[in-house]
Amino acid sequence: MVLGAVAAGIPAFGQELGPAAEGVLGPVQWWPAARTPEVGPSGAEFARRYQQHTGQQPSYVAAQAAAAGYLAHAALQRGLAATDVARWTTSTLLGRFALDAAWRQVGHRATTVRWQHGRMVPLAHQPTH
Repeated sequence: MVLGAVAAGIPAFGQELGPAAEGVLGPVQWWPAARTPEVGPSGAEFARRYQQHTGQQPSYVAAQAAAAGYLAHAALQRGLAATDVARWTTSTLLGRFALDAAWRQVGHRATTVRWQHGRMVPLAHQPTH
């Protein structure tokens, strides 16, 4: 049996359910990856800096706000006009960035995690048997 829950993608899920969270799948909008994006620091570096300054792990909302700031700064540095930004494809600590004709973010993909041993582990990092 496979069990998934939208709430499984937040730390409070495991904190509240304890051992009952084991094996549950859930989506996360952001996972702090080590790969360096085209704009701004890697997710892992951002998470390290954030924790160093605040004493807490960053939320998706904090990562999203930081990515938006890094994008705005990079666009300004490059002298991009709004029409250029609308066609800009790049990457940030959130992953790919691309907009559709209505300016909706279409480049970003969510990650799926599984609760293992009391923590969230991205499915891409699961050992294969």
